[in-house]
Amino acid sequence: MIRKLLLLSVITLCLASHSDATEYVSGPQSGVWSYSEEPYIVYGDISVNAGTTLTIEPGVRVWFMGDLINFEIQGTLIAEGTETIHISFTPYLPTYTSWQYLYFNGFFANNSSLRWCDFSQGIRGVTLDQASISIAHCTFTDCQWQGFYSNNSSFTFDSCTVQYCGSGAGSSGIVAKNGSPHIRGNIVTYNADRGMYLKWLSNGEVTYNECTYNGTDGFFIDSCNTAVIKYNTAAFNLNNGIYIDNSGLGYSPVDISYNLIYGNCYNGIRAWYSGIMIINNTIHMNGTANMYDGLTMYETNATIYNNIIDSNANYGIYALASSAPAMGYNNVWANTVDYFGIAASLTDLSEDPLYEDPASFNFNLQDISPMIDAGNPSTAYYDPDGTRNDIGALYYNQTSVKDRWIINPERLALLRAYPNPFNSGTFIELTGFTGDIASIEIFDILGRKVYNYEITAGNPAVLRWNGMDFKGNTLPAGIYFCRAGEAPVLKLQMLK
Repeated sequence: MIRKLLLLSVITLCLASHSDATEYVSGPQSGVWSYSEEPYIVYGDISVNAGTTLTIEPGVRVWFMGDLINFEIQGTLIAEGTETIHISFTPYLPTYTSWQYLYFNGFFANNSSLRWCDFSQGIRGVTLDQASISIAHCTFTDCQWQGFYSNNSSFTFDSCTVQYCGSGAGSSGIVAKNGSPHIRGNIVTYNADRGMYLKWLSNGEVTYNECTYNGTDGFFIDSCNTAVIKYNTAAFNLNNGIYIDNSGLGYSPVDISYNLIYGNCYNGIRAWYSGIMIINNTIHMNGTANMYDGLTMYETNATIYNNIIDSNANYGIYALASSAPAMGYNNVWANTVDYFGIAASLTDLSEDPLYEDPASFNFNLQDISPMIDAGNPSTAYYDPDGTRNDIGALYYNQTSVKDRWIINPERLALLRAYPNPFNSGTFIELTGFTGDIASIEIFDILGRKVYNYEITAGNPAVLRWNGMDFKGNTLPAGIYFCRAGEAPVLKLQMLK
């Protein structure tokens, strides 16, 4: 009793010093946490019980006054901020080192939704246990164990940022065990251990994510029946870009396709005791000091088509005690040794792929690249523009959008975009123009103009494009083209 009275006294003093309206809460909650009453100070364990709903309005700050306070949801939690007005979950004072996490417990929580929420300094940000919810546009920062953890849950996790989480082994940014998740368009970076750890999945789609600068592997697929790992970037991780272990054997192979995998300190892809399909990846400059490979396999059944595997520190492809793969139409070039334990296919190439700017990690193909139309000729592998497959993760678009505009080599104007590929937005800059170019135009893959930016005395020739059309509608992920006068057309790849 004395301890509780002291705690309430501390809360009262804190509230008195705060100019805003403030609510302090513990125990079961339902109804609405309104912006007009925020911040909400949680001073004891809190819950949303089965059959009840708690809605948190945009702009609400949730502060946890005390270490290891738990927030359990067995009912429905709707916490949906907006792009400009987020909801936050943080410790109240630096002296409170961490709270627990939002714990969605059981299928009664399935209608819950988190959007535009910021989680920081918890043991985790969010934990799911047999709960399938929707999470989008959230940030998870500086969590002690993992940013996000799920068990036996089939959820969607879209367009989030998970960063600086964990303090050692097991401290991955995202952990998904069992279930069939959809993890799309996230940035997972600078976490202490793995970027993503996927285990015992019955299925799952992991697409358009960026896993970079993590303490071990970018993606670790462990003992999964199968999984789809497509259109991701795995770069500058301290171990492997993608590590597949004991997966894809009893159901169907793990699908590793259209990924950019570069600059990792160990292997680009490492597969151990697994079944894999390695299709149309770009695997560039992985390994250090003549150690580690572009693709390394041990006792693995593999299908390997249409990949660029170049400039890796040791072997391009290393195969040991593995079945002879179905393989062909790969470009294996400029590795210290291109093949070990496996012979090149008769259809494999060994040529400079002619990237646009590999020093800046721009792996788009130049228009004279020998990778264009050099992949597997089967229509099953055709590029989105309807032409024969190009080798590598990024195809060279040959639609009429490009063909309509004749490039004059005497013109000095150039379009640049950074980052490209991109998620939430990219800066497009026009350099070297003489004032006779009136606008920067963006077209979709069918040649339809979707955005226009007028260059005037008050508008510099720099555009930050957030992937929206003229009317402010969010456009789908895919390939777009940017035009400005007779400057060379710039291809943009939006990942979100």
